[in-house]
Amino acid sequence: MNHLIDAQIALRAKQNRLALTSALLALENSPLPQAQRILARLAWDGALKIDDGASLMPWLEREIAKGNAYACFIGALLDQSGQLYATNTPKAIERFQVAIAKGIADAMAGYAKLLLPNNESIAVTPDSKSAIALLERAFALGSREAAYLMGKYYRHQKHTTDNLQKAYYYLNTARLLGHESGKLLFLGIAHMEEANHFVGVIDKSEQTYQRILSLTPEYPCI
Repeated sequence: MNHLIDAQIALRAKQNRLALTSALLALENSPLPQAQRILARLAWDGALKIDDGASLMPWLEREIAKGNAYACFIGALLDQSGQLYATNTPKAIERFQVAIAKGIADAMAGYAKLLLPNNESIAVTPDSKSAIALLERAFALGSREAAYLMGKYYRHQKHTTDNLQKAYYYLNTARLLGHESGKLLFLGIAHMEEANHFVGVIDKSEQTYQRILSLTPEYPCI
């Protein structure tokens, strides 16, 4: 029985409890990056429930104590979201920073999400400049979540051709990387009249997509 494959199939089928259980079984003997990625995906999507803490928390606490930076990233997502326990934004920031220092692209995106305006967290002062800088770093490392957040940010800024081009570029890259929300937001721009002028932007995003596919990061993006 291959627990990692079971977890990947369950995740695609949105059988979240089975995906969690199978991923943890795959992690019993080795910190497999792909299995940890599944845990991060569940945490990022807000797909975990209070009852999942009994199985996830022992692994998470053990790995964080061992200095596993990706486990810190997962812990930061949980600290931020309050899915399994009370929200703890200062702890989330601390853990995000540990993961960022290790070059985990999606941790950069997660922390940047906290810094963006309308982040719904009164514990963090919005800082768009720092957020965009982090998202650009994450995007360069292949984070499709960063691509989506960048596209969403520019899409909802002042309606200018320049901002729409940036949104079109990032959202098309997110779409090519399989981001469903990115695809929907991209299609909303694609139906606009101005999109007829963005052929070069499409070419650029397709080249970026091919570059991202060639990356072999130590910590796979979600």
